Amino acid sequence: MPDRELLEQNMLRRQAVGDYLHRNAARIPDKTAFVFQEKRFSYREFDAAVNRAAHALSSLGLGKGDVLAIMSQNCHQMAIFMWACFKTGVWYSPINYLLRNEEIIYQINHSEAKAFFVESALVDEVTRVMGRLPTVEQYGLITCLEVEEVLNRHQDVEISAVFSAPHPYWVEGVAAVVVPRKDSLDAEGIAEYAKKNLAGYKLPKKIVMLKSSDLPVSPTGKILKRELRERYKDICEGEKGK
Repeated sequence: MPDRELLEQNMLRRQAVGDYLHRNAARIPDKTAFVFQEKRFSYREFDAAVNRAAHALSSLGLGKGDVLAIMSQNCHQMAIFMWACFKTGVWYSPINYLLRNEEIIYQINHSEAKAFFVESALVDEVTRVMGRLPTVEQYGLITCLEVEEVLNRHQDVEISAVFSAPHPYWVEGVAAVVVPRKDSLDAEGIAEYAKKNLAGYKLPKKIVMLKSSDLPVSPTGKILKRELRERYKDICEGEKGK
């Protein structure tokens, strides 16, 4: 067998599934890699999002052979964390979002999950059984767009942005910034409105009122949530609620 063919076969054996994404990000960076509902990622964007998630998993102490369990309905975050697991060697264990009580306990304990990420709509189901999940060292929260849509329906809200902020218990907590149409609208008023229109487990942990001029946006007008997350990275500090 020619040396070149041997070398190619050897390289192929060394490549992990996670390498596929990185190679395509270098080869066809602007081609569409992933689409979920209204969200669309190029290979460059998807690879960057996966890398951020992979670094986050590593910072939580997860490494090769550890198990990350995710309980969520279909969402783009699930795909990002799945590929992050491929890159880091963490085992990815999706949990059916219809499971309850003893079913959750069995799945998590049987997989010996070290981390358990949960969709915000399912937090109540998981908090009921937390005391019986001895292998789980870290919990994470997966947020959805429903909160933002509800806040934007308030007649005195010009625009809002919901983002995740580091949380001492859930790793990630829901926070929101709101640009009001009237100065009379404050964070307490928004919180009361949210309580009437959202389930308790979906409520933002913190709400910040901003002037439109203080909202970070791109040249095309897109809200830069990464900047919001950095600006308010300590906003949930001291939170204790489960």
